[in-house]
Amino acid sequence: MTDAVWVWVTLIVALGWVARILLIAYLDRTGEQRRIGRQVRSLERQVAQLNERLNIEPPAHPDLTDVLDHLRDGKKLLAVRDYRDITGVDFGAAKDAVEQLEREHGL
Repeated sequence: MTDAVWVWVTLIVALGWVARILLIAYLDRTGEQRRIGRQVRSLERQVAQLNERLNIEPPAHPDLTDVLDHLRDGKKLLAVRDYRDITGVDFGAAKDAVEQLEREHGL
């Protein structure tokens, strides 16, 4: 075989290994996400049971009208700021929540 053929064969093999590594990393991440999701659901059930036993009303959902208005106006940073003010979460959690609201409301 010529040198050019060896280069192509080497390149194809290397790309195959890269694809395998990326696939393994992706599958591992999605498995971790599923595991975390199961843990969160379990914790939510436990909190609901504690609320019921202690006769505690679950917290009401916050009014996010202003946050949604900011998103409709294209002012995402203001939406994140208001979400933080309303809920008391940190910036990263507020940003994630606002992005989720964007997806849910098609904004």
